[in-house]
Amino acid sequence: MATTAKALGAVGCVSDGGLRDLAEIRQLGGFQLFCPGFVVSHGYPVVCEVGVDVELNGLKVRPGDLLHGDLNGILVVPDEIADHVPAEAEKVCKYESHIMNFVRSPDFSLAALMELQEKFRH
Repeated sequence: MATTAKALGAVGCVSDGGLRDLAEIRQLGGFQLFCPGFVVSHGYPVVCEVGVDVELNGLKVRPGDLLHGDLNGILVVPDEIADHVPAEAEKVCKYESHIMNFVRSPDFSLAALMELQEKFRH
């Protein structure tokens, strides 16, 4: 399925069911998968419709939507904020890095953590 999808121009698969053949899909290079889990059983995928709205586990996806996914899941990025996402993501990364460095430091305490979190609340 992934080989066929990639040949048709797809860059990934978002599924509300299990997927399989992870090692083979990784060998395709650059093909992303987002699903609730993996299965061992064989399936018989068929193309039913293309370019239609779908809903996966409550997430509504329309053709042309910008999706962001990682190991934690996937979401739709609204068009009106898409240009701001990289800068905001950088802010979150810097904040989390600062907090984690502090937590690992000898100066760490619960009181100091709460004070730091209040200072950097976003």
